[in-house]
Amino acid sequence: MTKFAKLFLVLTSTAPILLTLAFVEFLTKRNWSIIIPLVVVVLFFTVYCFYVLNQAPKKLEVFNIDSTSIKPADNEIVGFVLAYLVPILNASYNEVNFALMGFIYLLFVVIAWNSNAYHFNPLLGVLGYNAYEVTTKENMTYVLLTRKTIRKNADVNSVCQLTQYMLLDIRK
Repeated sequence: MTKFAKLFLVLTSTAPILLTLAFVEFLTKRNWSIIIPLVVVVLFFTVYCFYVLNQAPKKLEVFNIDSTSIKPADNEIVGFVLAYLVPILNASYNEVNFALMGFIYLLFVVIAWNSNAYHFNPLLGVLGYNAYEVTTKENMTYVLLTRKTIRKNADVNSVCQLTQYMLLDIRK
């Protein structure tokens, strides 16, 4: 399950690129045969990611975590916002180059997958999730996804491990 979780976390973190591409297509050509599939793909990624996050506590081992520090995990915001805006740069040509945009999108997916930087995820934010950087007593740092607002270490008890460096808070 962890590979599927990571895949859909990566796809939803990069999905705003597809939404921006759909918006550019709307502004330039209003070609609904391109716009609708892009939006449907984003909706599919989002719904399936939400499903994976809801199934994770049932399928993965739940354990307690002792954290020594917790802080918001928003340090990749600039890079991702720039990635989301790439299709707008192409809009000045009045014709979207889908081969180029597809390559750029795949490049961002590969980078997000390999850099473990997929926790900056506006679509998960819309679904009510927050990301925090959590350091354990063993001095390991993870990204914690939770629907709670965390103010102190004791706010996090039970988690399951979604990916190598990402935990999901289990509300209790």
